[in-house]
Amino acid sequence: MKRLSGWAGEHFGVTLQTIDSPFDLELEDVVGVALRRNPRRAHLLVSTVLGKHIPLSPELAAAAGRLLGELVAAALTGPTDRPPWEIDRGAWSFDVASAIRHNDPAALVGRLDAAAGARPEYPALVLGFAETATSLGHLVADQLNASAYLHSTRRWVKGAGVAATFEEGHSHAAEHLLLPVPEDLLDAADVLVLVDDELSTGTTAMQTITAAHARRPRERYVLAGLVDLRSGADQTRLTELAGRLNCRIEVVSLVRGTIALPSGLLSAVTAGLAANTPAEATAGRARRPRAFGAEGRCEPTHLQRIDLPWPAAVPDGGRHGFLLGDRADFSPAVDAAAQVIDDALPAAGSVIVVGHEELMYLPLQIARRLAASGRHDVVFQSTTRSPIYVRDEDGYPIRRGWSFIDLEGDDTPTPLPTDRFLYNAADPTNSQPPEPGSLVFVIDAAADSGALAAAGGALAEFETVCGTVLLAVLPAPGPAALADRRSAPGP
Repeated sequence: MKRLSGWAGEHFGVTLQTIDSPFDLELEDVVGVALRRNPRRAHLLVSTVLGKHIPLSPELAAAAGRLLGELVAAALTGPTDRPPWEIDRGAWSFDVASAIRHNDPAALVGRLDAAAGARPEYPALVLGFAETATSLGHLVADQLNASAYLHSTRRWVKGAGVAATFEEGHSHAAEHLLLPVPEDLLDAADVLVLVDDELSTGTTAMQTITAAHARRPRERYVLAGLVDLRSGADQTRLTELAGRLNCRIEVVSLVRGTIALPSGLLSAVTAGLAANTPAEATAGRARRPRAFGAEGRCEPTHLQRIDLPWPAAVPDGGRHGFLLGDRADFSPAVDAAAQVIDDALPAAGSVIVVGHEELMYLPLQIARRLAASGRHDVVFQSTTRSPIYVRDEDGYPIRRGWSFIDLEGDDTPTPLPTDRFLYNAADPTNSQPPEPGSLVFVIDAAADSGALAAAGGALAEFETVCGTVLLAVLPAPGPAALADRRSAPGP
């Protein structure tokens, strides 16, 4: 039986249907359907467990990503006569669905900690897709204890060579770069695990596998996503690819299902947007919440910049690769950064930790540390390049939005959209935003530009979200320092 997908289903006929889940989850437990201004694709699945467009408990985001990693581990280390999506239910009799649905991840995180702690290093390279799955892929690598993690990027970084490129056809910023340091990190390990938040057709992953296999043939690949909506034809194409490459390609997800898109959806959405008022039709432009005052603004009580301590030779994420051995120095560096932020925050109150585009994993870990202190009610999310239709209606996942100028500037060979966006900054099931608290915006030095404080810049926009805004800046990424540290090839 098909389920209407909230407001998008009621007004445009987009429907989702769950097929199965190793943890008895439904698609509606982990995603909602939004509409976007994109000439290639009119709909967008908005994850409720990722921490991208919807702020959520950092522990829930960590639990969902690591749960996907547990499925990858089951596929790679479990019995070969069992399909990869059939996890050992005896070992996982814990009610995962309840933990996800009721935002109660503490016991689940404990189970995941125990499972990862008992697992030795697994010789795999995990690859996350930018920008949405950069943190998700890192969490999968954490749970698997993978030898190395790398995510694709849209940023051109001086001093880092481009090992490979590929295209994501439906994206606003389609070109992906792989910038591993050293370059042969891309060839490490006999197993390649590819992680994305959504497997819609699998085309991007298939192109990536084809390119990676041409560079360094492997016998085994695993494709992992929070949701798998591939059609039968898509699955056949993947099987045929495995046959041509003479390799094994397995797929795991928290939920498998289907999505039905009515004919003419793109033109219907375009016409529907045009029929609305400019404030509603301009995707991502802020609809100022009335709860913030008669003029729609919450005047900030505090605006502060913090320069975070960070060792030059410790990766702040997976853009240039993250080795299992990097954890030993990464964890205390996160502790130090979180402490500096905690010292600058008010003694108590709500805190939104916001990552910047691809920089998601480190802000997530900072948010987890802040939440663990018990002083703050903490949620986590990040900004995005994706222009999404904002609609303050029950059943629609993007209830409010703010747009701001690109912080990094368009210095890439392929022109990219200039606007960036922050959505919701509150639970979308609640039409009222939270009481003004603190917003911590974590960026690296490449985004520390004049656009931050310009008219229409991020700081001006974020001042309307919370009473206190902390700009937390990491030092410039250091591919040269990483190269010195990793003088031995591969993990």
